[in-house]
Amino acid sequence: MVRGVSRMVLELPQPENDCFERVVFFIKPEAASRGERALEGEARALLELARGFSPAGAKRARRFFFRLRYVLCAAAGAGLLALAEFLLR
Repeated sequence: MVRGVSRMVLELPQPENDCFERVVFFIKPEAASRGERALEGEARALLELARGFSPAGAKRARRFFFRLRYVLCAAAGAGLLALAEFLLR
Protein backbone atom coordinates (compact mmCIF):
# COMPACT_ATOMS: atom_id res chain seq x y z
CA MET A 1 0.00 0.00 0.00
CA VAL A 2 1.39 3.44 -0.93
CA ARG A 3 0.52 6.22 1.47
CA GLY A 4 1.94 9.41 2.90
CA VAL A 5 1.44 13.08 3.47
CA SER A 6 4.87 14.67 3.27
CA ARG A 7 6.70 11.51 2.20
CA MET A 8 5.41 8.55 0.26
CA VAL A 9 5.74 5.22 2.04
CA LEU A 10 5.27 1.71 0.68
CA GLU A 11 4.43 -0.97 3.25
CA LEU A 12 4.69 -4.65 2.39
CA PRO A 13 3.42 -7.32 4.78
CA GLN A 14 5.79 -10.25 5.40
CA PRO A 15 3.55 -13.15 6.43
CA GLU A 16 6.16 -15.80 5.50
CA ASN A 17 8.78 -14.33 7.85
CA ASP A 18 8.77 -15.19 11.56
CA CYS A 19 10.86 -12.17 12.58
CA PHE A 20 9.26 -9.28 10.74
CA GLU A 21 5.67 -8.16 10.54
CA ARG A 22 6.10 -5.74 7.62
CA VAL A 23 8.72 -3.88 5.61
CA VAL A 24 8.53 -0.13 5.06
CA PHE A 25 10.07 1.62 2.03
CA PHE A 26 10.37 5.41 1.82
CA ILE A 27 9.88 6.49 -1.78
CA LYS A 28 12.03 9.22 -3.31
CA PRO A 29 10.02 12.21 -4.56
CA GLU A 30 11.29 11.76 -8.14
CA ALA A 31 10.08 8.14 -8.16
CA ALA A 32 6.62 9.01 -6.85
CA SER A 33 5.26 9.45 -10.38
CA ARG A 34 5.64 5.73 -11.12
CA GLY A 35 2.64 3.54 -10.61
CA GLU A 36 1.92 1.72 -7.38
CA ARG A 37 2.40 -1.67 -9.04
CA ALA A 38 5.81 -0.67 -10.44
CA LEU A 39 6.98 0.56 -7.04
CA GLU A 40 5.70 -2.58 -5.35
CA GLY A 41 7.52 -4.73 -7.92
CA GLU A 42 10.78 -2.87 -7.27
CA ALA A 43 10.30 -3.28 -3.52
CA ARG A 44 9.65 -7.01 -3.84
CA ALA A 45 12.75 -7.39 -6.00
CA LEU A 46 14.79 -5.67 -3.28
CA LEU A 47 13.29 -8.01 -0.69
CA GLU A 48 14.35 -11.01 -2.78
CA LEU A 49 17.89 -9.62 -2.96
CA ALA A 50 17.93 -9.06 0.79
CA ARG A 51 16.65 -12.59 1.41
CA GLY A 52 19.68 -14.03 -0.40
CA PHE A 53 22.18 -11.75 1.40
CA SER A 54 24.00 -13.06 4.42
CA PRO A 55 26.62 -11.07 6.34
CA ALA A 56 28.54 -14.28 7.01
CA GLY A 57 28.46 -15.09 3.30
CA ALA A 58 29.75 -11.63 2.46
CA LYS A 59 32.59 -12.07 4.94
CA ARG A 60 33.50 -15.43 3.37
CA ALA A 61 33.46 -13.85 -0.09
CA ARG A 62 35.77 -11.00 1.02
CA ARG A 63 38.14 -13.52 2.60
CA PHE A 64 38.11 -15.66 -0.56
CA PHE A 65 38.90 -12.71 -2.84
CA PHE A 66 41.65 -11.50 -0.49
CA ARG A 67 43.28 -14.92 -0.63
CA LEU A 68 42.77 -15.15 -4.38
CA ARG A 69 44.46 -11.77 -4.83
CA TYR A 70 47.37 -12.94 -2.67
CA VAL A 71 47.79 -16.14 -4.71
CA LEU A 72 47.55 -14.30 -8.04
CA CYS A 73 50.13 -11.72 -6.94
CA ALA A 74 52.48 -14.48 -5.81
CA ALA A 75 52.03 -16.30 -9.12
CA ALA A 76 52.63 -13.08 -11.08
CA GLY A 77 55.78 -12.41 -9.06
CA ALA A 78 57.06 -15.93 -9.66
CA GLY A 79 56.32 -15.57 -13.36
CA LEU A 80 58.18 -12.28 -13.57
CA LEU A 81 61.13 -13.75 -11.69
CA ALA A 82 61.24 -16.72 -14.08
CA LEU A 83 61.04 -14.37 -17.07
CA ALA A 84 63.88 -12.20 -15.72
CA GLU A 85 66.02 -15.27 -15.12
CA PHE A 86 65.29 -16.54 -18.64
CA LEU A 87 66.19 -13.18 -20.19
CA LEU A 88 69.42 -12.86 -18.20
CA ARG A 89 70.85 -16.17 -19.47
